[in-house]
Amino acid sequence: MLLRLVSPVKRSGSSIPQFIKRVPISIRDRMIGRKLLIPLNDGEPGILAGPDAPGCQLASLTSAPMGAVPLWGQEGSFILQLPKVRVRIEMDGIFGIGGRFCPWMNFSAHAVDWDRPFISETGYRSFMRLHAAVVPGVTPDGFARLVLEAHIKGELKGKLVQIEGRYRPEPA
Repeated sequence: MLLRLVSPVKRSGSSIPQFIKRVPISIRDRMIGRKLLIPLNDGEPGILAGPDAPGCQLASLTSAPMGAVPLWGQEGSFILQLPKVRVRIEMDGIFGIGGRFCPWMNFSAHAVDWDRPFISETGYRSFMRLHAAVVPGVTPDGFARLVLEAHIKGELKGKLVQIEGRYRPEPA
């Protein structure tokens, strides 16, 4: 299977290039004026069927560097500091569940400091299929911050919870 991103075309009356195939915003500027062919999945079907699948390969090739906040559409993992808790955020990109249908990317929150209170008893919480008005200028880390602050204020009634011992990693 080949993933083909064709050269952009301009619509009359618009200065914004339009791609025939969907392109992650993080690589859009690099793709303007280029044709790109990437051999994916050894010719087999299945866009997200495993690490060699086309969607998984493209997500990996366009992911943010470890620790850096991703751009919208990129996968990435970074630490977010909230007032009383540090959280490792793993942000899904456009190939995540619902990435084609929801304007906001899914993300998961992981404990960093396992001996301190967190947003769940397990040290993990996923946030999927979030629906909210699109607000210009909100960055992926700003979005995750707003969602986590609302979760703490609402669902947790302003109080973090202790991570249960059975979910904590074994001491090294």
